Amino acid sequence: MDYEFEIEHFQTLDSTSSYLQRSLQSRSGSLDSGIWHVCSADFQTAGRGQRGNSWTSGAGENLLFSILFHPCEIPASGQFVLTEIFSLAMVDFFSQQGVEVLIKWPNDIYAGSRKICGMLFENSLSDGLVSTSIVGIGVNLNQTDFGTSIANPTSLAIETGKVADRNQSLSELLVMLRARYENFANGTVSRAALHTEYLSKLFRYGEFHKFQKLAAGPDPLNVSYANSTFENVFEARISNVKENGLLVLENREGREIEFAFKEVKFLL
Repeated sequence: MDYEFEIEHFQTLDSTSSYLQRSLQSRSGSLDSGIWHVCSADFQTAGRGQRGNSWTSGAGENLLFSILFHPCEIPASGQFVLTEIFSLAMVDFFSQQGVEVLIKWPNDIYAGSRKICGMLFENSLSDGLVSTSIVGIGVNLNQTDFGTSIANPTSLAIETGKVADRNQSLSELLVMLRARYENFANGTVSRAALHTEYLSKLFRYGEFHKFQKLAAGPDPLNVSYANSTFENVFEARISNVKENGLLVLENREGREIEFAFKEVKFLL
């Protein structure tokens, strides 16, 4: 199926997501619902990641792009479905390249215990619905030397031993992203089926591991973290992710606690 994309490419840009945000303002918020507006760059001087982090990438080595679109009628309370859709599309892409990946909640993509892709969702709301969405995506494609500034990176080139064509990879990925989205938007795939598949691809789902409660998180006394050598570090397993995106962790006694983004950290 043919999908409509409006693509702009830059050698250097502050941030592809920031550019699309400015573009949206210049359009006075009006978008053609059938077109996805894509901005890509060889290098970003102020790339943004989750938790307010920066996103660093070797110039001309990876995929750095953002997508601006007007979603179907998605309620504000259910906007996490976009995270599930895009995350699963990334799994599709890497699977096609022969690399098995999982989704580290909420939307980082991991090959083994190493990060290969990150995403940032910035949704605008109006009348209780998601009016526009800007999704920033960084894929470690051909970079093999990350220095010491990034904790646990990998790339498609490292995993496969091959150099990928960036233009072809972007084209293939956009089609996969759009196909996943359209299957949900037109009702081909139900919300329940999508969620079940998301859980099946979730990093460390159902396995007991250590987590760290961050400052903003709930009282960790509700979960067992005895025998831990770190304050606010506890052992639990992921039992669910709620429709609003909250992570549900269960301790060995079967007690559950919910965490929002930025309230808990995986200890790798």
